[in-house]
Amino acid sequence: MAFKISKNTTFTAKVTVIEPKKAGTIGHKTSSFNVEFKYISDHEELAVMRRNNISHVELLEQVVVGWSEFLDAEDRPVPFSEVELQALLTYEPAVTAMAVAFWGS
Repeated sequence: MAFKISKNTTFTAKVTVIEPKKAGTIGHKTSSFNVEFKYISDHEELAVMRRNNISHVELLEQVVVGWSEFLDAEDRPVPFSEVELQALLTYEPAVTAMAVAFWGS
């Protein structure tokens, strides 16, 4: 595929969350959902983020703008909102997975 310069201000990445299995079982389970991130094109802004060593939560509060294939415990879609984002940002396995997806994309 040929390279094309894009004016997109966001990009979507698959986020794979690795969680421990229920108590009394061995191993981990994985699940995934798609996250839409704000594209940061300003190299200086990225450099400042890295230099100031901002936390994953602080980063994600700035760059997560949507998601899909994210379900609640009853398998219902969770619509994106600031309230839902703040709730998700309290769950460390998801925070780590989203940060890895952002920096790796």
